[in-house]
Amino acid sequence: MKKNAWLILLSLALCLALSMGCALAENVPDPADREAALRSLLSGKKVSILGDSISTFQGYSNNTDYNPTIGNNAIYYTGAFSVTNVNQTWWMKAINRIGGQLHVNNSWSGDRVVTNGVTRATQLHDSNGVPPDIIAIYLGINDFRTGVQVNRFKATYNRMLTQMKKAYPNADIFLLTLVYSTNPHEGVDPDNVIYHNAVIEEMAEKHGCVLVDLYNDSGITKQNLAANMCDGGLHPNEAGMEKMAQCLLNAMMDYYLPAAPAKE
Repeated sequence: MKKNAWLILLSLALCLALSMGCALAENVPDPADREAALRSLLSGKKVSILGDSISTFQGYSNNTDYNPTIGNNAIYYTGAFSVTNVNQTWWMKAINRIGGQLHVNNSWSGDRVVTNGVTRATQLHDSNGVPPDIIAIYLGINDFRTGVQVNRFKATYNRMLTQMKKAYPNADIFLLTLVYSTNPHEGVDPDNVIYHNAVIEEMAEKHGCVLVDLYNDSGITKQNLAANMCDGGLHPNEAGMEKMAQCLLNAMMDYYLPAAPAKE
């Protein structure tokens, strides 16, 4: 009799656990639903990009129709490699999936934060002077790979964001950390990119920006770098672009669609 009672109690406990699990599963939002909700919220938003070669594309990042200051921007992506059209870039993938519109892409191949970052930080409005709603920044890999000291990088990144916040006080700013690269200059240890990323993380907190941690969350790693880069461990191919775009979208969903607090 006691054995039967224990079996009954065990069955009840199992049913309760299963029912709780089903209830929890029902409360977990489907990724497609979250992305649809994000699109509904951000559709039509004006998105500007600040970056280096990784964010360039012929006819976009050097087109004065967007902003008169960007016509001479050097470009890397011209439709070659595996990124054959602009919709395969990380930034346009993200913009398309939120239903946004490209406002200005002020990206310059080979540029660094310490070279032109402060100046270009205030050149993200369009040719009519209209400011962006959202700004995404992927800049700093050239500072790291050319050996710019962390303290100098930090001071200039701070000035860059200070000027940007003054120029566009209502914009939501997303700061992307740097992915691992096997293409630094001689004497630069590729593993030391973590120190420049620590600066970006600190600046996000200091200036009230949203951190997009590509280094830890994109899925692009030292081990799979060759599969996600089209040349020398630096420039993403279409697969790498997709990982970058998804990481930005995940950060946007977490920021704009925060999870409801758990019920006690």
